[in-house]
Amino acid sequence: MPSARILCLLNRISHPIPAAPIDMLRQAGFQVEVMGFQRLPWFGRPPKWPVTILGHIQRKSYLKRTLTLLKAAPKIRAAIKRSQLVYAYNADMALLACIAGLGLRRPIVFHALYLQPIQVASGWRGKLARAIDRFVVGRCHLLVLTSNGLHHYFRGWLKTRTRILVIEAKIESSRAAAAGKSSRQEKDSVPLLDRPLTIGWFGMLRGQWSLEFLECLSRLSNGRFEILLAGAAAPHLRGFDRFLESSPGIKFLGAFRHPEDLAELYGGVDMVLACLSADIPGRWMQAGRYYEACFFQKPLIVRPGEDARQVEKHQIGVVLDESSPAEAAKTFSAITSGHWLRWRTNMAALPPNHYLFTDEASQLSRALQEILNR
Repeated sequence: MPSARILCLLNRISHPIPAAPIDMLRQAGFQVEVMGFQRLPWFGRPPKWPVTILGHIQRKSYLKRTLTLLKAAPKIRAAIKRSQLVYAYNADMALLACIAGLGLRRPIVFHALYLQPIQVASGWRGKLARAIDRFVVGRCHLLVLTSNGLHHYFRGWLKTRTRILVIEAKIESSRAAAAGKSSRQEKDSVPLLDRPLTIGWFGMLRGQWSLEFLECLSRLSNGRFEILLAGAAAPHLRGFDRFLESSPGIKFLGAFRHPEDLAELYGGVDMVLACLSADIPGRWMQAGRYYEACFFQKPLIVRPGEDARQVEKHQIGVVLDESSPAEAAKTFSAITSGHWLRWRTNMAALPPNHYLFTDEASQLSRALQEILNR
């Protein structure tokens, strides 16, 4: 069993996706030290392992954020000295690892959870962001991606030759067992036949397009659709309070515990809204809600991109091709109970390895051990 010390750096300690890879490393026998930043507003999954808080980061406060990151460099350098490998989540943490670990010759693994629009932007800002990414990736020994679509950026745009391992944001087996079979049992009644169809939108509610789609759908529904929201509205989301006040059939539960409350949330809806941006880089990524919806067997509502390819391939929901939220709402309003029953049946037929981790822990452990053995 490996016993090397690994330092994990998180740019948001409450982000739910890093939890699984960190657990994989711990279960493989690595000694894992976790350091990271708190993001405001707080939302997500409280860490279940000891973590050193390096500071607080606020959205769009770029100068203050940079100063906060650099201020943490000495503490990170001390941790790098007592580690054999650094596992950094996202480009900012990988860059910070390069700076703090200068001269220490510790291998760095860069786990890309997502991309920001600035990384594919035109103009000098985009070029600078890509130059930094190219610099960072070139100094990493392994690049871990959460979606195959991210190859477009790292292989296509950056032309990186760094080894890539894809570990999707699937469901941990222990989490699946805790959820229990009862949460996946379907109600006796059929939506759009015996009752309204309930749409769930959960997590950090950040998509302006999604909000406007639900607002238009609510106006068109004539009682056919109900909407259940849970989580926190992102600071940049415009019109959220107005939407709650003016739209009929809306229920907002506020913050929830992840993953403890997922079974109850998904058990209360018929379909799940998981619409990432249809533009790049959003269309290259996959939503964590995609895998949760598959596990709980709830058909999906998505936009063109990686999620849409899977939804179309397995016929497990609807892809909204329209760029206009109003037009998309009109399209969705035409679905019937027959559509939903077919999608629900296809969801139940998905093999568990489509949404549950299988041998990813072994793949990650082997990849890291190979780096350490060089």
